[in-house]
Amino acid sequence: MVYIPGFLINKVYESGSLRNTGDGFVFSFCNRMTPLEISGLRDLKLEVDGGSQAAENIRMTLGGRPIELHGGTLTETVTFARESKLEIRVELMWRFWIPTFLNPSR
Repeated sequence: MVYIPGFLINKVYESGSLRNTGDGFVFSFCNRMTPLEISGLRDLKLEVDGGSQAAENIRMTLGGRPIELHGGTLTETVTFARESKLEIRVELMWRFWIPTFLNPSR
């Protein structure tokens, strides 16, 4: 697992970008530092409220161009140019539960 220090996240996370969508949420990063290439991303994992989300439910666009993830793995090298935006959209897989006092089988 790759650890990204908080001070670095604070430099690239686009403040105020986290918002709800009809089927999940979206947030973005903006590269304010130097151009870089992303060449290795694999086994992408995301947890929301303690529940694991499938990589197939994560959509990424870089500078408006979709980034293809196959099974949570990046299959191509992409350039994250200075001042470009990486948007991450997550379609949540909701799990419904019935409170114990409403569940007659308990």
